[in-house]
Amino acid sequence: MRRIFLLIITLFILLCFLNCGSKNEQKAGTAFHVELDNCKLSTDLKLSDLIEDCRLVPLETTNESLLGEIREIISLSGEYILIADRDNVYKFSGEGKFINTILKNGRGPGEISGSCRYSFHRKSNMLFFVDDFVENENIRCFDVKAEKFLPSIKKCFPGRWLNFMVYQDSLIMGSIEGISRGETNPYAVFVQNFKGQFLWGIKSNKTFIIPRSDINDNILQRLIFYPGEGSVYLRYRLDDTLFTLKDKELTAYLIPEYKNKILKPNLMPFEGDIFITYEPCQNPAYVIIQYGLFTGWTSEGSFNRAHYNKSYYILNKTNGKYALIQSYLDDFTGNKFILGKSFSWTPGVDKDIPFPKTLTDGELYAVYYPHELSKIDTKMRNSPFKNLFAQLEIIRNNQKETDNPVLLIGYPKKRLQLEK
Repeated sequence: MRRIFLLIITLFILLCFLNCGSKNEQKAGTAFHVELDNCKLSTDLKLSDLIEDCRLVPLETTNESLLGEIREIISLSGEYILIADRDNVYKFSGEGKFINTILKNGRGPGEISGSCRYSFHRKSNMLFFVDDFVENENIRCFDVKAEKFLPSIKKCFPGRWLNFMVYQDSLIMGSIEGISRGETNPYAVFVQNFKGQFLWGIKSNKTFIIPRSDINDNILQRLIFYPGEGSVYLRYRLDDTLFTLKDKELTAYLIPEYKNKILKPNLMPFEGDIFITYEPCQNPAYVIIQYGLFTGWTSEGSFNRAHYNKSYYILNKTNGKYALIQSYLDDFTGNKFILGKSFSWTPGVDKDIPFPKTLTDGELYAVYYPHELSKIDTKMRNSPFKNLFAQLEIIRNNQKETDNPVLLIGYPKKRLQLEK
């Protein structure tokens, strides 16, 4: 009798625990709603709030591997680190040792232009890329391990692609630019196979507003997609809702809400236009939402410069809580950024807030240059990164001011706390 009583009590406690644990989680088939103008929670966010299980990877500096401004870290997963600057693509080992420059800028055979978009397929060690100026009717293929080109894949729709990625291992997902006049492609996003055959697509029902009376063509908006761990997230170029793709259909995943919600799909921004953007890759723990209000143009010599007011919000995917980010502290370097509601931001003048970036396998990374590392006080006993300080001292003792940067690599923190 006593055993039965204990069993009942144990089952009751277990059920209560499960119910409590799932109470705030997103229900299947429902979307997150984030009220940006009625956000009741704010947070002073730190790097250590977002990342854990960190390691430092110094990128070896040689005459052949001296990086310019890093344009994209293509992959950190698997055997190699792949990095693109404004000219070339470099291959490093997982520990940062330089191996080779695998793609070089130029106009000769096997060379690339400075206008490429990349998708790395980890299982096959294949780097797929589209190049707007070299062989632009195809998707080019490069075997990273063997360091050789393989036959290109024909694009099912010619022209400049806005986005593309390897989809479900054996397919290619793309969306075409669609800015040129007379564009007749009806698809917001489409899927083809490796033979170049179109398989299916989702037609666009959204258009741009063209700020010229002599242009009457309807230019369709395309879907931009954000790969994530096990999912694909999409949004229309001048819309704010984030969708997921399942069974060839779009399902609303995250819906930002704010006062006077009128999104004007102007091809060129006008004062008062609102822009919602997300990270290029989505991680499994949180979403950072960037709210931008266009405040106008200023004339600077021969060109006009855009100006925005920006706010940043963070959504905890595990419980649906969200908060306005009042400040961001990189507590590895000690650099702090004051954000709050609607701070001024000018493209080409102000740098983006250096939140850690996410790659498709869920890893996070931050990039640090020698001058930033030289200022870190490695005697900070309470630093959440103190386990890295011994390695950091060794790196700094062997590093020159002109050396390549160091990568801080980790994973999203399992327990994200947004309360201030």
